[in-house]
Amino acid sequence: MSEYAREYLERKKGSYSIDDLIEIGKEQIKREDSVLNNFEQDLVLIDTDLITLKIWSLDKFGTCDKWILDQIESRQYDLYILCKPDLPWSPDPLRENPTDRGRLYKWYRRELNYYKKNFVELSGLGDQRRLRGRKFVENHFDFSSY
Repeated sequence: MSEYAREYLERKKGSYSIDDLIEIGKEQIKREDSVLNNFEQDLVLIDTDLITLKIWSLDKFGTCDKWILDQIESRQYDLYILCKPDLPWSPDPLRENPTDRGRLYKWYRRELNYYKKNFVELSGLGDQRRLRGRKFVENHFDFSSY
């Protein structure tokens, strides 16, 4: 499932406020719930969750809305794959942090630990990275009955 924030910010030409982050979060959850409740699937991969919005909000605005914090506490995911910032920087008009990826990576890791989320850290380039990610998923879930 793709990240709704990108779609939202492309429409707004990259300009946003803290209130926009709540709108992004609400639509992301609505889309997640639609997939989870309306389709038969064995595995759903979601590009982002509200921990991302929390970090984004705190980093950009110095505060985070209680609604986002409450949603983080109430929603459960089986496994997080935290991608290390070892890929070369790829310019993108919506990316705001080309020089402090390591700082943000450490912040994500602290948040995942704080919320006691089950996560693995993914590194590597190209096919090696994809294969490692796939292996993490296969090792976490039992696909032997398929």
